[in-house]
Amino acid sequence: MKRVRYYLKLTTWAGYDLTAKHYYASIRWSDEEDDYHYERMTHEIQDECIFCKGKKCEYCDQKGWVPYNTERFDSKSEAINFSTEWFKKNAPRGAVLLEGEAAYAEPTRMIAGADRVLRAANKVWKKADAHWQKHGPHGKVWDKLCREWERILR
Repeated sequence: MKRVRYYLKLTTWAGYDLTAKHYYASIRWSDEEDDYHYERMTHEIQDECIFCKGKKCEYCDQKGWVPYNTERFDSKSEAINFSTEWFKKNAPRGAVLLEGEAAYAEPTRMIAGADRVLRAANKVWKKADAHWQKHGPHGKVWDKLCREWERILR
């Protein structure tokens, strides 16, 4: 049986826009029948009521706060943590959560999966990332790391 790979894509305008600070997360995967799936991560937050400014009105709770769903996360780690929890609740046993997209070069960082697979895959990823930084995705060493990565994820 093929291990199902989930891909966590994180996006942000932080660094491009002076006021941007939020992160957005989405998870993509193909199931065992190769049907493509996509889930945008949304969560509930509370904000001060814009109508009464926290003084209590018909649109908010007793303390002047309004709950609403959003796709914005205040930090990269908050987006990753929320997405990891979603993955643990929804993914089938044996699945793995990888950072990036299916079209990205692998090996890539594994965020969640069985502990043994997670440790082994991230060990190979760190070696591959160091090789990539110095030499790019070329040569026998790179090919060996890619084969090792695929062996671990089988």
